[in-house]
Amino acid sequence: VWAATWRAPMLLQTVDPSQPVLRALTGDDAHFYKEELEERAALQYPPSVRLLRCDAAQPAAMESFDRVRRLLEERHHGTITSIDGPYEFGVVRGKRVLSIIVRFPELIAIDRITAVVADLPKEWRTYLDPLTLRM
Repeated sequence: VWAATWRAPMLLQTVDPSQPVLRALTGDDAHFYKEELEERAALQYPPSVRLLRCDAAQPAAMESFDRVRRLLEERHHGTITSIDGPYEFGVVRGKRVLSIIVRFPELIAIDRITAVVADLPKEWRTYLDPLTLRM
């Protein structure tokens, strides 16, 4: 898209000429998207699941992670597919931030996600289906 928009030449370098993205560039979009969706489903990434990234500044996150995990698993059994983490997200406003990723089935009602968010400690921040997950 970038190359077409700016009418600029594009150079791709790879050690694997069978890369799916190269096939897509030759016009085999349907095959590329099919493989991409299959890979995302296998990795439990959208659109096959819903993701909720929950962030908390350390040390609060480390102290409460196990407690929060148990609470969510007990109260929302059957709603939550899995809880991953904690992962170190980075530094925000001078504080180290930890994240957990809560996975839901693709076709979950938003009120069930809202109930999970309501059970998180008030100092935690949430992002539904974040575009980037730095892990």
